[in-house]
Amino acid sequence: KKMVKELKTSGELEDEGFYMHHCVAGYDSKVENEQCRIFHLETGMGHSTLELNENFDVVQHKGFSNNSPRTKNMILAGILVEYLKNQILSNSDIMELERIVNDYKI
Repeated sequence: KKMVKELKTSGELEDEGFYMHHCVAGYDSKVENEQCRIFHLETGMGHSTLELNENFDVVQHKGFSNNSPRTKNMILAGILVEYLKNQILSNSDIMELERIVNDYKI
C-alpha cells in the first residue's frame, strides 16, 4: 500500500508525532502560517514524515524515531516533490495525488 497524506491540523500533527516517535507536533504554527507543509508517507516498506518549505524543497524527511526513511519512502517523497513543483496543487488536489502515486511501481 502506498499513501500520501498532508497533515494540516494540530491533531493530525500530534497523532503523527505519537505514531512516528518524533517532534512534528511542534510544527503546528509553521503549518498554520503556511511556512511549511508536512506529509505522512506510507509504502509497503514503512512510514515516514516529510517537511517541505514554501517552494516544495525538502527540509527534512524522517522515518520512525527520527531514523532515515526507507528507500521506497525516499522514492515516494521524490515523486511527491516533483509533482508538487510541476503542478502547484491546492489543498483539495492533494487527495488526487494518491491515485497518481499508485501508478508508480515502487
